[in-house]
Amino acid sequence: MRNKTILAIFVIIVANLKSEIIKENILLEYPFNFTTKNNQYLFKSDDFYLDLFRSNFSKENFKRKDNFPKINDLTKREKENTLYSIELSASVTDSIRYDKDDDENLNSLSLKNNTLINIGKNLTLYNQMLLDQALYDNPNYSGKKWNGLAGYTRVAFCEYRYNFLTARFGKYPVDQGVSNFDNLLFSETHEGFTKLHLIANFDHFSFETFSGKLNSIDRNISMHRVKFDINRYIKFNITEVAVYTGETNIEYVNPFTFYHGVQLNGGGESNTIGYFEFETYPTDYLRIYSGLLIDDIQVEEKSVGDLEPNELGWIIGFSFKDIISKDDLFEYEYSGITNRTFNTTHKGQKFMLGEADSETELLGNKLGNDFDIHRARYINKVNNSIKWNISLSYLRKGEGSVQGDFDEPWEEFTLEEGYSEKFPYGDIKYTFESEIGVNYNYKNLINFDLHTLYSKTMNEDYNIKVGLSISTTIEYFKMGSI
Repeated sequence: MRNKTILAIFVIIVANLKSEIIKENILLEYPFNFTTKNNQYLFKSDDFYLDLFRSNFSKENFKRKDNFPKINDLTKREKENTLYSIELSASVTDSIRYDKDDDENLNSLSLKNNTLINIGKNLTLYNQMLLDQALYDNPNYSGKKWNGLAGYTRVAFCEYRYNFLTARFGKYPVDQGVSNFDNLLFSETHEGFTKLHLIANFDHFSFETFSGKLNSIDRNISMHRVKFDINRYIKFNITEVAVYTGETNIEYVNPFTFYHGVQLNGGGESNTIGYFEFETYPTDYLRIYSGLLIDDIQVEEKSVGDLEPNELGWIIGFSFKDIISKDDLFEYEYSGITNRTFNTTHKGQKFMLGEADSETELLGNKLGNDFDIHRARYINKVNNSIKWNISLSYLRKGEGSVQGDFDEPWEEFTLEEGYSEKFPYGDIKYTFESEIGVNYNYKNLINFDLHTLYSKTMNEDYNIKVGLSISTTIEYFKMGSI
């Protein structure tokens, strides 16, 4: 009751503030959408996709937004003669959730404090700290707890831009991928990790690389990516990632080496993953995309180890806008990842943020591996204040996981006998879900989000989840020549 009273007082104060103080930036999500739902992170906001389509399909600009749209919006300059600026803001969210399968229905309060400092037109510093009641009861949280609250620094980075080069150092998630729902290589749900990230952007080509530390003193990750933006019809990128243990290996820090080649030639053992994505915009209203992830494939049959099934991931989908009204969007996607993908016999080289047996520790798709899923979603923006959506999904999930041991059943067979396994592997769970959501934005001051989820897994009882969240953001300090 005390939390509800505090929130009510805060909302009343915010609602009575003059709009010229808040301006149009009241609901900026610095710099990513980190709204929580059932202790998991949601997909990107509907507004993000509608804005993405408006920019992608406008006849004046067919170029896709950068991989870090929120950070780019955060660090861009409206005036070239900017000297400095400091902006402080706070976001408050009160969430009420009902879960048929959970006897204890949750009411939680969270607070995010954002600090943004711009120095000149080239340098930006950003920090976001979180206090969250839901985190207090999360068994995977091991940090400080105080008076029913828990928290930590979620995002903290420094970025410098000069001409076509961008250098960014700090902790933040990797926002890469073409998926409208959840990417294969770097999931929408993973937490950030500290890294040095370099990006070179040209008219039709970009190159980026980073090297960083995962949530362990001896676990490292490196990535390099080339992207070709030839025209509206042909856009593709190639990415390679390596996870390795021990001290930082200069061979993997070098962005111009082929990581898998380094591993094969004795440069250091690692778990390397390759990923290819393609997207095209045939019309002003249609977007088609696909992706292929390769963790391990067998091209020879010289030993029993070559009987290991291929470890792959795939994604194909499309988006179609303005179907019924001007501001609506329909999306469909089919994706899957085979058993043992992202996993390895070396525990420290698993494609995970940390080593805890938790879904939140996954770097890749939040469903892990050994699954395929069909997803569809319709979004309709009624006006600037109201939007609603309906989504459906059908999931097949096998017994495999990234967190579990890497089993090798093919070792019990001979080359002559061969080895194969069905997909998904083992006992399969079939799950159907449908969700309806409504979002109301009151004068850019308060945001209301209501959603109802129905879930049914074969041979299990159905479940219903209902959630209501009320959130607001206020800039409480701003100064500088901006």
